[in-house]
Amino acid sequence: MAWRRLQATGVLLALALLVAACNSAGAPASHASETATARPEVVLASLEHVVGRSRVSFVVLDEKGTPVMEGAAHVRFFQVSGANAALRSEADAAYRDIGLEEVPGHAHQQFSSHDLEVKGVWLTQATFDRPGPWGVEVRLDRPGKPALTAGVQFDVLATPTTPAVGAPAPRSRNLIASDVKDLSEITTARPPGDMYRVRIADAIAAHRPLLALFATPAYCTSRVCGPVYEIVQTLQPRFAQDMDFVHIEIWKDPVKRIPLETVTEWGLQSEPWVFLIDRNGVIRYKFNGLVTVAELEDAIQRTLAIR
Repeated sequence: MAWRRLQATGVLLALALLVAACNSAGAPASHASETATARPEVVLASLEHVVGRSRVSFVVLDEKGTPVMEGAAHVRFFQVSGANAALRSEADAAYRDIGLEEVPGHAHQQFSSHDLEVKGVWLTQATFDRPGPWGVEVRLDRPGKPALTAGVQFDVLATPTTPAVGAPAPRSRNLIASDVKDLSEITTARPPGDMYRVRIADAIAAHRPLLALFATPAYCTSRVCGPVYEIVQTLQPRFAQDMDFVHIEIWKDPVKRIPLETVTEWGLQSEPWVFLIDRNGVIRYKFNGLVTVAELEDAIQRTLAIR
């Protein structure tokens, strides 16, 4: 199965014909005459959306390409069919800081530096009733400044490519520190953390709750992959006695984009992913894309409470 690179880039002009300033009938109006450089932008930070209830996270960039971190955001979700877009739902979104004092820099898999320093995301929930192309329009009212309106198109899947919440976690025999001469063989993190002692299969067999992080600290595949590795590291000291923490790199060969066997086993077609597995080996939570410290901390506590 081909690795999907999930980005907002390349679809903004298409969706600009569908979602923009709205008319009284509720259908989006065209603003195709605007130039791409002058238009605000929505960049999705959540990477996989599936039919049903879904967490949607995104970053809003102003006309200068700077992330907007304050204001009141209202989102509308459209089902897209050719040149038409049907409004399906709408909701408010809240801005959440990711919870790190510093956002570390890192590289893309093309070996260039990251183009967005993301310190937080806008979060909302959406219910998708059918698969296929969808669009989201964001109106952001800013204090003392003109409102921003921008949109982006994305795909909704009929079923997840990754193991579902409530399903047994794959009993993976991932490589650990004792399998290699140097940790650089199994992680691009510099310096490497303490997440390479336990195999997923062994943690499940021992009835240990588990956090499994699939990410590549050195190379990411989206504009908003964010410092998820560092976010997990922030929480590990607090919960390490009660649960195991495992980090799995994405690429066996980053140049040829060949993923590791464990990544393929879990059906991952994007990164980063965080899975929380209870002491019975059942997946209780999963997060794709950028997740905040507060979100992850709450999910860890809820997972540990399951007996």
